[in-house]
Amino acid sequence: MTMSAEKYINPLQELPSQLQERVFEKIFRVAEIAKMNRQEITEYEDSLKKYRDLNSAIETAKMDGELKGKMEEKKETALKMLEDDMAIENICKYTGLSEEQINKLCQKYFFT
Repeated sequence: MTMSAEKYINPLQELPSQLQERVFEKIFRVAEIAKMNRQEITEYEDSLKKYRDLNSAIETAKMDGELKGKMEEKKETALKMLEDDMAIENICKYTGLSEEQINKLCQKYFFT
């Protein structure tokens, strides 16, 4: 090992073993990329872009699902409150739904 390599490797070996593994894994990934030719780099970057796009789409879908679930929960709570003859102002206050949304719920579930 050359003197300059030792200069960088020794501090890395002083890290906790779990962190060492991550650091060395990253170093080896960078080294793998560095030895790629132009076409391989382009393919790698395209693959990475597709992976990130897919991951982003999955995360967006999860967030959309969570928001829809929360909205459904608010609507169910509002329906229970309407069944108990609570004032619409209070239902708005406690569920965060607008008066228009609550009126639509009334029409859909009580006047159909």
